[in-house]
This record gives sequence, C-alpha cells and structure tokens, in this order.
Amino acid sequence: MRHTHSKDTDVKEVATEINLYLSAHPNAADSLEGIVTWWLARQRYSKATDVVQKALEILITEGIVRKMVRKGNKTVYFYKHKDNEDP
Repeated sequence: MRHTHSKDTDVKEVATEINLYLSAHPNAADSLEGIVTWWLARQRYSKATDVVQKALEILITEGIVRKMVRKGNKTVYFYKHKDNEDP
C-alpha cells in the first residue's frame, strides 16, 4: 500500500508541475513526450535553481561561500578560503 501512496504523491506532484508550467505558458501545447522532455524538465530546473540559490545564500551567510560579480554582470560563487579571499 505504501508504494501506491508514493505513486499517487508523484502523480499529484507532476500534475502540479504541469499546472505551473501552463500558468506560465498559457498557449503551450505538446505531445506526451514533449511535456516530459520540455515542460517538466523546465519546471524542475526552475525549481532546482531556486533551491540552489537559497542554499548558496545560506552558505554565504555562514561564511562558507563567497560571491563575486564578474565581467558581463555574471555572479560567480566560490569556496571562501580562510587564507585567500578571492579564487
């Protein structure tokens, strides 16, 4: 029974991701394969990006990671060495 519950949860999570994608892209239309390849991958990447950014902010606050804006206004993150402030 536990396996079914997990599968139901997965289905609900995917339905939520599809709904989020369609909310952001109301004119989207694709095949099952396209939805799996593009819509869900994009939603998961977007979600992962938010999680990674929040994790980096925590590490910056804790003094473990430092960020620097480089040419082209690109932010890079690096390990904050105790003996060297810049990478």
